[in-house]
Amino acid sequence: MNVGSHYSFQEVLPNLCIGSQFALLYPKLLHKAGVTHLLSLNNFTEIPSGFQAKVLDVHDEEDENITEYFQEAFSFINSSDKCLVFCTAGRSRSATVVLAYLIYTYKLKLSEAFAKVSKVREVRPNKGFLKQLQKWESTCSCELCAMDKVTHWYEETPNYVVCICDQCELPMAVYRKHETQVPSEVEAAMLKALNKAASEFFEGKWYVDTKPRTIMDHAHWHARPTFPKL
Repeated sequence: MNVGSHYSFQEVLPNLCIGSQFALLYPKLLHKAGVTHLLSLNNFTEIPSGFQAKVLDVHDEEDENITEYFQEAFSFINSSDKCLVFCTAGRSRSATVVLAYLIYTYKLKLSEAFAKVSKVREVRPNKGFLKQLQKWESTCSCELCAMDKVTHWYEETPNYVVCICDQCELPMAVYRKHETQVPSEVEAAMLKALNKAASEFFEGKWYVDTKPRTIMDHAHWHARPTFPKL
């Protein structure tokens, strides 16, 4: 298949291809290429037989939050022997998901992921998707967003984690979203959970330190001991 062909599909990784919905007109070529799974991002449901498929209704509009589909898409790709990610033209939606997958899975920078995909196919995510990819790159490179369970975790919820900081070895609460402001209802729950962890950790008094030290663009708090005045 030629690079940039509207009707083509191309291999980005041994387990991952990108293309347009018109590639489905040639299922024999897909089978020959080893494709087993089809990920539709434009709600296209006319799937040829012999493939496992997932259909997502993503709109190619600048204000569409495409990041909310990333984890579902990644899980489907990872469950396949070889997956074709496609949308109508194979330029914007499919490119955005493939780029995000490369950034997340292989820790590539956006520019590196873009160069890799562009070697096999001409892609052009819309401006809104590009902005989301830039934020996604920042999120995936953030130590707090990519937290590994290397210390004791007191509490884990969809909104926050309370654990022992692997740097200072003190109780820490981390807001899961890569943002500096925590919604008031989440803030109250985080504070309660952090203080509960601190009550188990410290023998004496403590205070909650909300000032960031090294990671300035991600909300996280530490419980620190209060030393008696001399």
